[in-house]
Amino acid sequence: MKKIFAALVLGSALASCATGSKTSGMASLEGEWSVVSIDGEKVIVPEHQDAPFIGFDMEKKHIYGSTSCNRLTGGLNIDEKRSAIDFSAMGSTRMMCPDMKIEDGLLNAFGRVKTYEVKKDVMKLKDANGKPVIELKKK
Repeated sequence: MKKIFAALVLGSALASCATGSKTSGMASLEGEWSVVSIDGEKVIVPEHQDAPFIGFDMEKKHIYGSTSCNRLTGGLNIDEKRSAIDFSAMGSTRMMCPDMKIEDGLLNAFGRVKTYEVKKDVMKLKDANGKPVIELKKK
């Protein structure tokens, strides 16, 4: 009986260690995230423009945010088991801004995102090859 109890305790301890460093559940996406980099390039916000961010409302399966120029909104399609995410049901306003570099890069990157990974307060949105295309930091 002692051996069975020891095996159960050891198994529980190992399982909790294995899942502690990575969080992939949908609840971990909830809230607003600042866009830190696009295609490995750090985002530098031009003067007189807002910082880009993405917000996730998991209860409503809704996404919202800003590209630094225009507003984002739309439905959110997630497959939690595969950590798959699809931004194709998202749209944006169409204002013209003096500097469209961040917006153009962000909208292009959204089209390539297939999966997500969350570790603590950092989220990486990755392409089909697992390469990060957008890096976010929890606000």
